[in-house]
Amino acid sequence: MSKAAENLGTAIQEMEAAFRQAFVHEQGDVKDKVRALIEKYQGKEASRQAVLDKLVEEGSYEGTYAYDSALTDQEGDAADDLAGLLRELGELVEGTS
Repeated sequence: MSKAAENLGTAIQEMEAAFRQAFVHEQGDVKDKVRALIEKYQGKEASRQAVLDKLVEEGSYEGTYAYDSALTDQEGDAADDLAGLLRELGELVEGTS
């Protein structure tokens, strides 16, 4: 094998290793970002549930105005958060393609 062919083979191997390293790094970044989004939105859901739980502790149950009003508000916020999560995931996907 000629020296040029050896050099080309080595260069290709080095380039392949660099691509693999970049891919692994980017994949790790994406996983971290998705985990952060999950934690963010799970935290919001937990906060919404805490509002409802507090109402129950205070004696407002399903069917009472206070509870049903809060539930409606929480459902609206949950829908907004779902839309926000989908938007953020879309942005993340667009940023990695």
